[in-house]
Amino acid sequence: MVFLSNDFGTNWTKLGLPVLPSFNFYCVASSASGSNLVAAADPGFIYFSTNSGANWSTATAPLTNWVSIVSSADGRRMVAAVRNERVYISTNFGAAWTSSNLSTQKWASVCISSDGRSVGAIGTNSYISSDGGSHWITNKFSNGSIACSASGTTWMIAGAQVYTSSDGGATWVTNLLNAGWGGVMSADGCEIVVYQTLGFGGLTNWVGHITPSPQLNIQKIDGNFGISWLLPSTNFVLQQTMDIGSANWGTVSNNPTLNFTNLNQEVSVPAPGGNAFFRLIAQ
Repeated sequence: MVFLSNDFGTNWTKLGLPVLPSFNFYCVASSASGSNLVAAADPGFIYFSTNSGANWSTATAPLTNWVSIVSSADGRRMVAAVRNERVYISTNFGAAWTSSNLSTQKWASVCISSDGRSVGAIGTNSYISSDGGSHWITNKFSNGSIACSASGTTWMIAGAQVYTSSDGGATWVTNLLNAGWGGVMSADGCEIVVYQTLGFGGLTNWVGHITPSPQLNIQKIDGNFGISWLLPSTNFVLQQTMDIGSANWGTVSNNPTLNFTNLNQEVSVPAPGGNAFFRLIAQ
């Protein structure tokens, strides 16, 4: 069974997927807005919804043992892994799936960036692609789980050890040994949670956090400044001043809105006649 919550997990509703009683759902994924959903069974099919779970359809994917499934922010690109088989990719909101060019092996986990260009998969070895799964780089890490930031810059692999990369998977470091079997990462890559299952149902969690330094992006649109930054793991407010050397920074009154296609906070402010400087400050 699969359940859906529309109030941050307080209440849950059972979804009416067209499934057989023998299907055990092993993995689910959602677009950032919650409009596009996907669920995969082990064993079973992949099912997708484009209206927040009100209606479901069966994807053109094999009946097999799905172990992990993920979605880009807009839900257009998805990646799914089959236990002891292949990794599959969808580019049409989960309706149709094609096998990637990765070899058959014991897959454990997949991940994807917000725009769907960066893709990760881990099994007997781990693989990272920066072009949507056309080409891959690999390393010695195996099993466990893999996660990446929304931009595809920061990566985490949790297995016998926890490894992190801040350069798209080119180089890796570790400072947590014998700790993780699975983990997740915030959109900005500045907060990571890993867990280790213990005997008799026990569970240990570790949380890693670094102070975010979000980058502001500014462009002029119809006489206004369009300002955006990647959704941070810490609350920030946007401030403005006319003199960068001044201590008088004022908070921009316009509230930012979250763009669900790229996980950026966005705000529009009138373009001033003179200089204008903007910054983010943590609350």
